[in-house]
Amino acid sequence: MKKITNAIKHLAAACVLLVITSQAWALNLQEAKSNGFVKETATGYLVVVDARQKEAVSLVKDINVKRKSRYKEIANRNNISVRSVEMQAAKKLMR
Repeated sequence: MKKITNAIKHLAAACVLLVITSQAWALNLQEAKSNGFVKETATGYLVVVDARQKEAVSLVKDINVKRKSRYKEIANRNNISVRSVEMQAAKKLMR
């Protein structure tokens, strides 16, 4: 029983280390932009420049979903169209 408990502890520690390490390797938006993998568009969303960059594709999907949700919140709160919020965001993001 003690061997099983120790094995579980080691496995848990390895999992924690793996998660921490993978987060350190994960591509962030600034890196993706500076490496030319993604760019801002006039629509307020990101686009992937090179679809072979799988991390960039995943990053863009995640960020665009979050942006869309935030744009909707802002539009609803201010009683304006989502498109209007997207355009204003695009102006700021493309500076």
